Amino acid sequence: MIKYTKLVKALEKIGFAHDSYLGNLTVSPVNLGTSLKLSGRLDPIHSLTSELTKQIEDQNRVKITIDRGFVHLESHPILAPKYNETSQFLDFFTAASILSQME
Repeated sequence: MIKYTKLVKALEKIGFAHDSYLGNLTVSPVNLGTSLKLSGRLDPIHSLTSELTKQIEDQNRVKITIDRGFVHLESHPILAPKYNETSQFLDFFTAASILSQME
């Protein structure tokens, strides 16, 4: 996770068109905010309930889906005050860490 934080900080130094409320300004309004999409796949988790899935999604701003037994974790560009790429990385990897510790 340290490598990812360093990467984000290095990208921030390069400079992009940025607005304090809208985040990174891109050609597509769909990508306003962090402009970052993260995804991952985990091995099947048998103890994952719909209530726990909803709780993890709500607390970490991620989407969890199950496909052919595998757990898919996604995070899309987020537009929110005081929410940046570092926050999105931390939320994504927190959710992944919680899920990877389950059986």
